[in-house]
Amino acid sequence: GLPLMPQYIKVDDQKKLFEGSKLGDVITFNPRKAYPDNDAEVKSLLRLGDEGDPNAHTGDFTVQITEITRFVPAEVNQELFDNIYGKDEVKSEEEFRAKIKEGLSQQLQGDEDFQFVVDLRAYAENKVGELTFPDALLKRIMLNNNKDKGEEFVNEHYDASVKELKWSLIKNQLVEAAGFKIEDADIKSVAKEAARV
Repeated sequence: GLPLMPQYIKVDDQKKLFEGSKLGDVITFNPRKAYPDNDAEVKSLLRLGDEGDPNAHTGDFTVQITEITRFVPAEVNQELFDNIYGKDEVKSEEEFRAKIKEGLSQQLQGDEDFQFVVDLRAYAENKVGELTFPDALLKRIMLNNNKDKGEEFVNEHYDASVKELKWSLIKNQLVEAAGFKIEDADIKSVAKEAARV
């Protein structure tokens, strides 16, 4: 069946169609009208896939209720703390909220670090400008490394490979200019952090 959560329907006349409904009831509603500004919800509900066009499905749909599931918020108590963080890791609501805050902070820090690298790369590539590469030679090397995939594969992926080569050269220059030295311990530390997340 289709998972449908009426409480998330923002349009009152569509939401009211589900009020007081019970097992076996047949309801006719309009997904496009129910979620006018949420293409993702319509795609998911109608199982259209990523490429599906929700605006191609503007008619009414009839559904029969075969199961009703109600979500009840958990009580904020020791059982909840133990279930989420392990036995006796958190012992009060204050500690619980602090743990949640810490987790969110770490997640947001990862997002910020990623965005910083994206912005830095765009800035550095723009500063450096266009670089000229020996295309014929590089294509021969790529072809040699991808004999099983052929020339079409090389031509299709060449631009992306050159872009990564350019970024690699820029990174190496930045590392050299800043005098950074990466030790084995640094690599292990980053690997452990990545595995932990």
